[in-house]
Amino acid sequence: VVIDTVSPDTLPNDTTLAAAPAAAVAVTTAPAVATVPPPPGSGLPVTTTWARAVAVTFINVRSAADRKSPVVGVITPNTNVELGARLHGWREVRSLKVKGWADPRNFRDESPARR
Repeated sequence: VVIDTVSPDTLPNDTTLAAAPAAAVAVTTAPAVATVPPPPGSGLPVTTTWARAVAVTFINVRSAADRKSPVVGVITPNTNVELGARLHGWREVRSLKVKGWADPRNFRDESPARR
C-alpha cells in the first residue's frame, strides 16, 4: 500500500470537503512485488511447493527443523502427508492431524493407484 499526501488546494471545490483536515491522505494499491527465493545457504526455506508422500514408519513431527525441538505429534505408517519447505535436511510436513518438521527419509513419494 502506498500512501500519498494530497494538498488541500488540489482537492475538488466541494462543500462536503469543507470539514476535511488540512492534509488529507489518499491510499493507492502498490504493484505486486515478485517473490524471489532466498539465496542458497541462507538457512531460509527455499520451496513452498507441497508434494504428496506416505509415511513408511512412525515419525516424530517437531515444532522446528531441529532434533532438540519439541515433538508436536506423531505420524503413523501409511499415513498420507504433504512435504513442503526444506531446511537443514528437514522437510516441513502437514497431515490432517499435525503440522511441523520431520526427517524426509521416513517418507516415500505417493505413487498413483494401481489398476
